Amino acid sequence: MKATFDLSKRDYRLFQRFVMFRYRKLHWILIALWAYQTWRVAKEPPQTPEMAAGPVIWFISSAISVAVVMTLLFFFAFAVLRLLSRGPRPVCGHHEWEIDGDTIIETNDEGTTTTPLEPITAHETREHIFLLRPSGIATIIPKAATADDPAFFDELRKRTKGNDKL
Repeated sequence: MKATFDLSKRDYRLFQRFVMFRYRKLHWILIALWAYQTWRVAKEPPQTPEMAAGPVIWFISSAISVAVVMTLLFFFAFAVLRLLSRGPRPVCGHHEWEIDGDTIIETNDEGTTTTPLEPITAHETREHIFLLRPSGIATIIPKAATADDPAFFDELRKRTKGNDKL
């Protein structure tokens, strides 16, 4: 089974956005943990009059701590984006993907890459399937590449792990 498509810089930008969306989910986890801890501290009755301000102080200090952690995560995400923009340049232009047995073969202007399908994790969005290899390298396949033959994506979904539709 084969699929062909011309990849553009937009496809690579959508992949960067997909990766950064995964990091931004950490903010919600931190906020949930902070809310739980604040609720747990606030429900304990003060044992002395001096401890009556404990929940308020906890709330303020933990809010500051969460703000600091979220700021650090923002700078981390910003640094990752800067590194990605200076990393390997996207290979735009004509790409051809072929599923041959237990491998996927990608051919483009730079050459040919053969990857076994078993260790690949597939992540599906409305417009693309991102195939992530254990080494961190990704293959971007637009769904428009096989609009005429959806069997290619069906085969990818069967043979890769971690299919999550977004």
